[in-house]
Amino acid sequence: MQDTANRLGIPRGDLLQMEKPYAFIYQRLPVEIEGEILNIPSGIVLHNRARGPYKGGIRIASDVNIWETTELARLMTLKTSLANLELGGGKTGILVDFDKLFRRFENRLKLGFYQFVDMVKDHLMKEFVDHFVERGLVRTYIPATDMGSSAQEMMLFYNKTHDPASVTAKPEGIEGWLPGRHEATGYGTAYATLKYLDYIGKSPTQVTVGVQGFGNVGSHAAYFLHEAGCKVVAVTDLYGGVHHESGIDIPALMQYAREKRTVKGYDKKRTISNEGLF
Repeated sequence: MQDTANRLGIPRGDLLQMEKPYAFIYQRLPVEIEGEILNIPSGIVLHNRARGPYKGGIRIASDVNIWETTELARLMTLKTSLANLELGGGKTGILVDFDKLFRRFENRLKLGFYQFVDMVKDHLMKEFVDHFVERGLVRTYIPATDMGSSAQEMMLFYNKTHDPASVTAKPEGIEGWLPGRHEATGYGTAYATLKYLDYIGKSPTQVTVGVQGFGNVGSHAAYFLHEAGCKVVAVTDLYGGVHHESGIDIPALMQYAREKRTVKGYDKKRTISNEGLF
């Protein structure tokens, strides 16, 4: 940003307005599990609203921090501006390690891992939405999905506000739902990759592809690259992976992952780790 500002002759004071976030809001999210109260830390970075409401997703992960969340909020400011949208930039980070929590409560619970994750996520997001509304952030900051969050969590905002403009990435069929939203980021990833292949003079059929992460973005990126003729030979997620040198049947893997919520176990004879993928 500094290099670009120098080339464009943007004054230092104006650059600081784009670099530094407007505000950071810390919120403790109390969640009760088996009679024990856990305090889940969360933070909202409101970066810039010169062009419109703060806009950015909610990231739920075991490694989020204030620095990453601030950088992601700044990138949202730049992205919405680049796309000429009347929106600013913001981001939310919620720090929770579901694997660690599950191991801690596993012997006391009659739930599988994914049921446990859904339960905890539902509790903490309801807390988050309540505080979000109490702080008057509705239509000031418009959240969406990001890593670890989904349309189901966005539905909690809509249920609370009954305002379709208060949140994006809502489930299909809900007021304000946008057809194509679910596939858009993965499609954009594939589109940019295919454009790069064209730039370097290679056909999609000449390359092999490895995809780390098979959630909403990774699965659709793999699908559109597969449809374009690329050979997707390896896919991993947090829990495992699959490796076929002759190419993976991506639609079949997507169906498996929808049912199992992981790619682990798709082909037990041809596995690969995240380290192996790279």
